[in-house]
Amino acid sequence: MDKIRPDQQLTGMAGEFLTVGKLFKRGYQVSVTFGNAKGIDVLFLISKAGLKSLSAGE
Repeated sequence: MDKIRPDQQLTGMAGEFLTVGKLFKRGYQVSVTFGNAKGIDVLFLISKAGLKSLSAGE
């Protein structure tokens, strides 16, 4: 019998939202890009350092 595998795209999005939630809880301004920025999944603002980004490889 074949195992049912979770949708990789949904799993990735869940991870992005989990990361965004944790960063937001720590007081960062955070945004999910929803695929609009090539190679960037999450944007967040650190007031002294400026705009930073996270991608799946980081």
